[in-house]
Amino acid sequence: MRIECKSCGAKGNFDESRLPAGGANVNCPRCKEKIWVSPGGAPASAARPSAPPRVSTAADGACSICQRSFSTDEMVQMKGKWVCGACKPDYVQMLKIGLTQPGDYRYAGFWIRFGAKFIDGLITGGVAFALLFPLNIVFASDPYQVGAGETGSVFLMLALQLLIQIGIPLAYVTFFLGKFQATPGKMACGIKVIRPDGEHLSYMRSFGRYFSELLSSMTLTIGYLMAAFDSEKRALHDRVSDTRVVYK
Repeated sequence: MRIECKSCGAKGNFDESRLPAGGANVNCPRCKEKIWVSPGGAPASAARPSAPPRVSTAADGACSICQRSFSTDEMVQMKGKWVCGACKPDYVQMLKIGLTQPGDYRYAGFWIRFGAKFIDGLITGGVAFALLFPLNIVFASDPYQVGAGETGSVFLMLALQLLIQIGIPLAYVTFFLGKFQATPGKMACGIKVIRPDGEHLSYMRSFGRYFSELLSSMTLTIGYLMAAFDSEKRALHDRVSDTRVVYK
């Protein structure tokens, strides 16, 4: 029996002996639409048994990953998305690392991150210098104005220096990452810091990321260099804080 799909025009031969007495729907091999076939060669447009019309939906027809057309019985629904059998292994792997679409992010590499870090260093260094410079002048001219006694003055000055040198970059990173996903240096370079699922960093995670970045510095900067060889451009502190640096 020769049949033709009214939707896409595909034609082919069908073994009539496989049909039940009342006829049946068969799937078009090209567009997957149903074709009603009756015994004896009745045309495909012959009256069909009463049934609700087939409604085409976005899920019933396209794989969310490769965008090719499939029927729902050829796909599986995962995390609210329809995925074909060929794409399922890749999609499972994507879910493990927090992605929901291929190519969601373009990860920032070592050199662009180095440039952003350099800009941030200039900003925080400039602010620290502006605060420490007058303190150093006062201490050099008369150390006893800074604290009671020479020893007390020295310890107080060292404490103030340490507080400024650590507190300024800590507050800087925590505020800008928690508020804008990026420090001014990263903004200038067009990159930002996110969670693996694309969500914003909380202020607490931004706070912790600053201290985890100290680990990258303490490893003779090897922690930073890891970003050049990782598939997701993760430095050591990205792994510790579970973050990603991506282009906006």
